[in-house]
Amino acid sequence: MKRRIKWIPRPAAALLTAGLSMLLLSGCQLISSSPAALLKAPAMSSSLYQLKEAVTHYLPPGAVLNTPLKLPDNSAAGPIYQVDLNGDNQKEAVAFYRLQKNEFELGALILEQVNEEWRKVTDIHELGREIDRVDFVDVTGDGAPEMLVGWSAGEAVNLNKELFVYSMKGSVVSQMEKIPYTEIAIGDLTGDGVPEVAALLLDRDKLDASASLYSFKNGEKKLMQKLPMDGGVNGYYQVVIGKATDSQNGIFVDAGLGANTSYTSLLVWNNGKLKDVFSAKDEQGNVQTFKEYKGRSQDVNGDGIMEIELLKIPPFIENSNPTDMPWIHQWYQWDGANGLKWVHENYYDNNVTYRFDFPESWRGKITLERSKSDRADGYTTFYYLSANRKEKAELLTIRYYPTEQWENMKNELQKKEIDFVELDTSYGRKTVAFLPEKPTNLSVKSLQEYNQMKLGLKDIQERLKPVYY
Repeated sequence: MKRRIKWIPRPAAALLTAGLSMLLLSGCQLISSSPAALLKAPAMSSSLYQLKEAVTHYLPPGAVLNTPLKLPDNSAAGPIYQVDLNGDNQKEAVAFYRLQKNEFELGALILEQVNEEWRKVTDIHELGREIDRVDFVDVTGDGAPEMLVGWSAGEAVNLNKELFVYSMKGSVVSQMEKIPYTEIAIGDLTGDGVPEVAALLLDRDKLDASASLYSFKNGEKKLMQKLPMDGGVNGYYQVVIGKATDSQNGIFVDAGLGANTSYTSLLVWNNGKLKDVFSAKDEQGNVQTFKEYKGRSQDVNGDGIMEIELLKIPPFIENSNPTDMPWIHQWYQWDGANGLKWVHENYYDNNVTYRFDFPESWRGKITLERSKSDRADGYTTFYYLSANRKEKAELLTIRYYPTEQWENMKNELQKKEIDFVELDTSYGRKTVAFLPEKPTNLSVKSLQEYNQMKLGLKDIQERLKPVYY
């Protein structure tokens, strides 16, 4: 047998290079808030040094830089951002901070560059313990991004967070009306080319919840609709606006119920109103997007349309503990009416952070077996399963080993010319996929079906991917 070894590198170096390039070109985040980190970092360019000096100069006495909890898209973590806020093709600088003497006072310093010198435009002061989020999005439609900042009293205080929208014209910064929220999503829901703000509010004590859609088009705040929601949820762990179909966006609301259970609501703009397309419940009181474990809606197959995750228990593993269940992750898209259409299936091993995407031929024809997750080494084996569930044969086994143990094993496997696909190291462990020997226990019909489902090394290399959090 000819030896074939495949290696899938983690793209860390490429991501780091791209991230640094983006950092310097876009200016989204420029300076670490840690003096120690600054001492260890490579030498700054003179322009970045000048900005750092200007921010330090204009910060109020007793203020320290503070990084928002949720960052703008494609931004590195940090307290200082450079964005063209007034559309003059010159980037302004925004520095977020908190006052050490008063734990409930936060601020944002905005600077502009005049004749290569940084000058203060304004200093925004707000009450709160945390800067929940910051976004730079053109929500007015004037061609320049507004600054949207969520100020929060902190999770320990039972108060709504508040979103403020700031607009800059020339060298003047103005504040629009604030929006109370529990979670926020920003995007073009109505299809008019200008993003709206969707604010979800949850009062767990009163079991009251709502979703409100706001427009800031032409610089005026307008409540477009307020839709009652299920107030019995534990909370929203993800709210995002994305494509629900090729031609329509939606608000995907992933909400927690019990300790692990959850469901997804999809809100769309229909005839000038918000509509929850999955509001109908079954006899058990569950919507069709109910799941036994928390999952996040996302574009899992890269087609530009968001998928909703549902979970399937593999055959013969019905009695496993939910936290140890080797779930088959099923991904569905909205069918444009009141239902779902199947798109994709895969498997995640969060212990060693990989995912394996199933070919469509595996749908409804496999089961799997997994070792306990607390082991230093372990495995997941995928099996072909006949329609009558009486015949079973191994399709693929993915194992993980301590890195030092794997290096010794690798040499032995190479000597024996055993095929495998190698994923790069994660948390001190190496993930490796193995193909099985040809099964001898299948009937002719089942063997034909098995042969249609088996994978080659190239297939495995394309489908076995690292997962980053």
